[in-house]
Amino acid sequence: DSWDSSIDTLASSYNKRILKGEGRNRETSLGGYANLKYVVLNKSGKTMNISGQYRFSSDDSKSSMYYYDHYGYAGPQLNTFRTYDYSWHSIQHSALLDISYYSNSINWAAGIAVVSETQKDRETMPVDYGKDYSFLSVQPRLWIGLLNRRLTLDIRTSTQTPALEQLRARIDDTNPLRLTGGNPDLKQIYTLDAAFNYSTLPGKKGNYFQVALNFSTKFNDIVYRTDYFDPQTVLPQYDGYTVNPGTMLTTY
Repeated sequence: DSWDSSIDTLASSYNKRILKGEGRNRETSLGGYANLKYVVLNKSGKTMNISGQYRFSSDDSKSSMYYYDHYGYAGPQLNTFRTYDYSWHSIQHSALLDISYYSNSINWAAGIAVVSETQKDRETMPVDYGKDYSFLSVQPRLWIGLLNRRLTLDIRTSTQTPALEQLRARIDDTNPLRLTGGNPDLKQIYTLDAAFNYSTLPGKKGNYFQVALNFSTKFNDIVYRTDYFDPQTVLPQYDGYTVNPGTMLTTY
């Protein structure tokens, strides 16, 4: 793999040079799954199935920015507070178990998924640092269909993992007056969705009635907090980063 760096001409000026690398020439992504289905019942218009599935995925990425100060120095001086170079590796394992039943009067399906995700942060600049973030979630689901599926109820859950920039305990000071900081204590967003549908059979003139209701709620949702600094302030949670007066910091 070769690493491409280029001068950010918009952010650079006569007194600073910024080199950025947005990704490898060859990005790595690997995934796959295995599925097994077993028919428990299949007679008299009734069917029951049990199925299991395993999924695996792996993704790698890399990002860097080298910030050099020119003003007031005999030569380019590396600004370690604004410089970063890190790689990111994400591995996810998921196991799913489903049971389904179909007949002329009632249909239902129930399942549960267990998802394990590990995100590995490996940093070489400004310090040699490594941290693993681990997430484990249990995601049940239920679907019920009655009246030849004219009445259905669908309940399912899902999760969303925080983004890399949201998890890293680093300051993004691309705009020195509007800073952004990550939070390594963030949890996965857990979402519960429910949908109810009902419709009548069409009448002689084709008239029918239909109603649909949807519900969704989130737990551990990621929100933003903004702090304004009047005096100069040192932030120990960000390796002693110094915030100048009049600066705004947004964190998660």
